[in-house]
Amino acid sequence: MARHTYPGTLRRRGPGHWWWRYQIAGRRYSRTFDAPDRPAAERYIRNTLLEDVEQEDARVAAGQRVEPRMSHLLATFATDYHGTRKAITPGTRRSNQDSLTYFTRFFVEQEGDPKVRDVTKGQIARYFDWRRPRRGGGDKTTVAQRTLRRDYAVLHLVFEFAVEREYRGDNPVRAVKKPPRGDEREAIVLSAEQVEKLLDACAEHPMLHLFILTCSELALRPNSEALWLRWEDVDFRQARLKVVSGRDGHRTKTGKSRVLPLSSRMLDALRAHFAAYRMNGGSPWVFHHVAADRHARAGDRINDLRRAFQSAARQAGLPAGLWPYDLRHTRITRWVSAGHNLALVQKAAGHASMRTTMIYVHLTDDDLGALVAEGTRTVDLKRQLRAG
Repeated sequence: MARHTYPGTLRRRGPGHWWWRYQIAGRRYSRTFDAPDRPAAERYIRNTLLEDVEQEDARVAAGQRVEPRMSHLLATFATDYHGTRKAITPGTRRSNQDSLTYFTRFFVEQEGDPKVRDVTKGQIARYFDWRRPRRGGGDKTTVAQRTLRRDYAVLHLVFEFAVEREYRGDNPVRAVKKPPRGDEREAIVLSAEQVEKLLDACAEHPMLHLFILTCSELALRPNSEALWLRWEDVDFRQARLKVVSGRDGHRTKTGKSRVLPLSSRMLDALRAHFAAYRMNGGSPWVFHHVAADRHARAGDRINDLRRAFQSAARQAGLPAGLWPYDLRHTRITRWVSAGHNLALVQKAAGHASMRTTMIYVHLTDDDLGALVAEGTRTVDLKRQLRAG
């Protein structure tokens, strides 16, 4: 740049810490280093870094093997590893990509894109100190512990990938303690009366009304299952609904399809919805946009109903912090509380293991008195587990 006596971009990254970026024929290089002041930083660039970067670029231009840097590792991981795993759900892929974005900001932009083999456990630990206050939005000042633990898991995969590619001989993430678990969000289990209030609150919103009924009756995962239903998945004659995994590249959480029976109420609601929106060649999606807007065309699949759901929840006077997923929690908890066989509950809920289903056994503990008061039949869950 003309106003500087050195080429490239130089920025201060803290007391005595500097970041420098240089571009040659469209190829970008960056370094971080320590210097007491700007004049000293500029001298270090002219006397040391320029020659180092230009030699590396000459090797790259000649097609010679160059020790990979973090920018190369992250880009390669995103395409060759993360981008080709069909078993990864779209939601997991998006959350992992969010982690990769922060890795790039820290290791490439903040730390100067070090060579993969030079990354230390100290830098890994500093990443989590750097990441903690960078929530990216909202009114909280720090990211959730579960986000830090997700970043830890993804970063561990990145360096395992580096070991497989022989970029380095060890995984430095293994030497850093995993961030502790934070306070887990407690599921909100609604009463039957509360579910009805919620349904009444969205009587003027047919798509939302059926969505709430579907999740609360069938315990579907809201975004990855309910909103992916197509009319071909509904068998009106047999009164069954199929949750499909693997169609058009979409995968459910466990990667397995399952078939669920429909109650008379659920069947009637689907028939009415079919007559209103599908009978005359409407959208193949059960939950779709009725009118076009700036984000979607009429007939396109609805991606999310969270805002409309929370508005209806407020109107119904339900507990603050209620999420669509709580409808799934509510239904599974009621199945367990009613004494249904846990193996059947596991199958209906689409749980990969009985361990997940067991969580709902604990959710019923605090509500046993209410079950007795309502005259609901209870069973010895421990005896049932031994038998299963």
